Amino acid sequence: EKGVMALSFCDRGTKLACVGGDTLNTLHIFAWALGTLVTKAAGEVEGGRSILAVNSDTKEGSIVTVGVNHVKFWTLSGRKISSLPGVFGKQQGAWQSF
Repeated sequence: EKGVMALSFCDRGTKLACVGGDTLNTLHIFAWALGTLVTKAAGEVEGGRSILAVNSDTKEGSIVTVGVNHVKFWTLSGRKISSLPGVFGKQQGAWQSF
């Protein structure tokens, strides 16, 4: 309803990841060739954070969203999606790369 912030093909082009412009920056995964919604999840629930980009790795089911104070690593398995937040800064004496 509020627009699309970012798009990226994933799972070798069979799916389309879409970040909505709603207050939760909802991540939608579509099987675009079939015109169906596979799954969706709240991208960011903390106020003042926005998702500005989405990209997928060559690894099937791997998606990354980035934005204002935001980095999340997503895993898509069938119709289920889960995420892990990226950690900014120095962690346990070593810099994390992403």
